[in-house]
Amino acid sequence: RRRYPFDENISFYLYAPKQGSLEQILQMVIQHPEAIVGGALGGAAGNLLSDTTKFTVKTIGLVLSKACGLISLDNEQKKIDAALTSDIDALVEAIEPAMRDLHVPIGNGVNKIRFSSSLQPPLVFDAETKEYVFSSIFEEDEVTIVGRVSALNANNRTGRVYFHDYNRSVPFQVNKSAPDNTMAILSWSLNRYIGRSVSSDIFVKFSKQVSTDGRVKKIYISSAEKISPII
Repeated sequence: RRRYPFDENISFYLYAPKQGSLEQILQMVIQHPEAIVGGALGGAAGNLLSDTTKFTVKTIGLVLSKACGLISLDNEQKKIDAALTSDIDALVEAIEPAMRDLHVPIGNGVNKIRFSSSLQPPLVFDAETKEYVFSSIFEEDEVTIVGRVSALNANNRTGRVYFHDYNRSVPFQVNKSAPDNTMAILSWSLNRYIGRSVSSDIFVKFSKQVSTDGRVKKIYISSAEKISPII
């Protein structure tokens, strides 16, 4: 499926396994690499294409590694993670359902799944990574920090809120025990966020679900409070 905005300059093609083989080939096609990385890299077109390909593959490997709790990153991936932490965390969150599906066969006739590329060491998904992707820790202690609502579904009381402290948006569920005005305040923040003309920040009090390495997966809102008066 597609989620806008997306870039037409990079396409991925997944080929069906050959008969009698479980190996599946993912092909990446890059057009106009200068449009992707700009002129910062300079050099010949061949170098630009090579750098863009390497960056893309390294980023994919980084996201897959973090989604499965693998910590053996090379120096280039560590630099990418440091420069794009919030973007990488958002990508990790986006692929979590797919990573759980990927790990279902492990322990059910499959021992390991291997992701390999000539540009980086192979990634091996096994029983240990399966335990990681299916594990979460619920932290009952509530915290209150400033955020702004970027998505809200009033029917099922879910959405996303951007937190400055995390530098990314996080999915949420509003507790049934939350005060009656909680949904109204979240909606107020969203309306201001859409308008972009005034601050949409609010105080959000919540408990959270985290991965075993501390990354926030989801929050459970118990209350919300406006910071600024209604204008």
